[in-house]
Amino acid sequence: MSHGSAQDATQGAYEDALRAGVFAALAGHPADSASLEEERNDSQADIWSLTIHPARVGAATASVTFAGGDEVVLGFGETHAYMWDDDPNSLAEEVRQVLTAVFAGHFEEVGMRNDARVRVMLDDGRVWRGGSMGLPVTWTLRRVRKYLPLSGE
Repeated sequence: MSHGSAQDATQGAYEDALRAGVFAALAGHPADSASLEEERNDSQADIWSLTIHPARVGAATASVTFAGGDEVVLGFGETHAYMWDDDPNSLAEEVRQVLTAVFAGHFEEVGMRNDARVRVMLDDGRVWRGGSMGLPVTWTLRRVRKYLPLSGE
């Protein structure tokens, strides 16, 4: 990518920060626990994505898609959440925190395929919520899906 314009430089800053956040989230796992696929949309050069494919059956696939401006779509399992922050490093840190928990298997989701809601238990004890809006039904009354960690027992 050419960083000739201010927009290119901003996009490059987001991509670099998000890539580093994903690598940091993967740091606690063996190198062969997942493969990475980086793509740029040919028709819209400002759309960039990084997909993490787990080697372990039952672990969640994850993706980070930068859609230009300050918008990121974070996907894992059957959930996708939209995130915004005008500071690429702050946004990448939030992505890192969520993916670290996802890669450890510390999340559960409810809802239909590609339209799910999620609760992620972060390392600091907070619960991060994302995904689609749903009916106000108590979480415990829903059928919950869980995923295995990328590595370990």
